[in-house]
Amino acid sequence: MHADRLEKLAEFFNSPGFCDEHSHVYLALDLEPTAASAQGIEEEHMTIERVPLAQVPAMIASGEIRDAKTIIGLCLARERLGR
Repeated sequence: MHADRLEKLAEFFNSPGFCDEHSHVYLALDLEPTAASAQGIEEEHMTIERVPLAQVPAMIASGEIRDAKTIIGLCLARERLGR
């Protein structure tokens, strides 16, 4: 997908006191389909799985989604979109 607009939702330190990794989370808006472009062998084997935002809380609670960056981004996107 191609985003016509990006809205910054947050920035945070991933592991304060351990490393200085700093992440930024954006919400992509006004999306348009575009051709896929795998950038390496890993991406060639990836699949896209679309999940309704309404399912996100249950997926976090069940442990299906465990990555902190993903949880932060999805929770902030749900809040921003009013879902």
